[in-house]
Amino acid sequence: MSEQKPVFPETKWGEFDSLADLRRATLQEGRFSVTLDGGRFEACYWPKPGKRLYVLLSGARDLKTKAWPNFDRWSWAPLFPGSVLCIADPTLALDTTRLRIGWYAGTATQDWTQSLADLVRQVSHTIGAFSSQVICYGSSAGGFGALALAARLGDATAVAINPQTDVLKYHVRPVRQFLKLAFPDQDGKEALTPEQRLRLSALEAVLAATQVKCLLVQNRKDLHHYREHFTPLAKRAGVDLRRSTRTHPRIWTMLYDGTAKHGPEPRNMVVDIIAAAEALCRQGRDDDASPLASASPQGATHGGKPPLVKKAAQAAPPETLVQQGSVQEGKDAEQKQDALDRSDLEIEARIQDRHLVVRAKMQRPAQYSFYLYKDQERIAVQKYAESNEARWPLDTEGTYWAKVYVLGPDGTKISGRSRSLQFGGPTRRPS
Repeated sequence: MSEQKPVFPETKWGEFDSLADLRRATLQEGRFSVTLDGGRFEACYWPKPGKRLYVLLSGARDLKTKAWPNFDRWSWAPLFPGSVLCIADPTLALDTTRLRIGWYAGTATQDWTQSLADLVRQVSHTIGAFSSQVICYGSSAGGFGALALAARLGDATAVAINPQTDVLKYHVRPVRQFLKLAFPDQDGKEALTPEQRLRLSALEAVLAATQVKCLLVQNRKDLHHYREHFTPLAKRAGVDLRRSTRTHPRIWTMLYDGTAKHGPEPRNMVVDIIAAAEALCRQGRDDDASPLASASPQGATHGGKPPLVKKAAQAAPPETLVQQGSVQEGKDAEQKQDALDRSDLEIEARIQDRHLVVRAKMQRPAQYSFYLYKDQERIAVQKYAESNEARWPLDTEGTYWAKVYVLGPDGTKISGRSRSLQFGGPTRRPS
């Protein structure tokens, strides 16, 4: 990989007042900014071939030496095997003379983590990437941001290096300053609402987002972050604390013994970190038409997995296939209809904001896996999870539909398909 340092763009090629304005423009290399929900998102973009997008987020800044907006690791863009999008923390712009750390959290009334996710979705859509092909990367407060962003995207991968995982467990002084400037109407953390506390916990966000993958890189000698931030997340997720591990289906760890202070990753680890992030991101996916085996949900048998296929035409018939409210004919039709009747499975599909949104409904708890098809070719997979909704960006004309595999708590395994929807392709501006 070439390590030739890119030239930092001093001027911006665009300033936008909304995502709609950005969508109408042609995404270019260099700096741009977008105002979303009252926050100014300053960004730098370096394109590369392919559909991988690395989103680099920044940590705390030294008020004396680092002006806002700051873009940590921008000069590392050549190292990453994909397009690179650096985004500065808009929270720091609330007071550039006093606020040194903001966690991309926003304010008491504005959830800028969600705004950040909306921006990343738009850029990934522009380059033809699904959110599952996005890798969010950062350390310290940027590591918190990477975890929180991946959780908001739903199925992205996060690389978090010595991150805070709970803002309120960080050092008292910077947290107090952050709350004073970003949550001025709340008198300290005790006055935060439950929703606000949840926004400030990347730990809870990651555990709730069951499709998210995380690579946690932790210095064991950074005792505060190891004990107060890494360990609680690792324990809650069931990850081995004693060594680096890749045994967990979606949370991998890389432990190292650095200096006894807080800091970013050692430069000699970067290549290995990127390689691990790529492996984790691809785990369980069928990028480039490679075979995919979905991870089994807890308590599932092998028969509960979607079929191992490259193309839709190669898929074996599911055990119970629902098409437009009926069961596929066959010798076991009565048993299949009975399984369907007991399942109360309903599948809704719609195109909204240039996305195909598919929702499955059942009366009882279940786990769901979604397959997206364009015409007769399978193009994306969302693995088994408790989430009953899938959302995919659409950028080319075609007929789109989804197949849903469902595993009930009693072992019932059925599948159904959504109605087919025609997407007209991108709107072309007059030449």
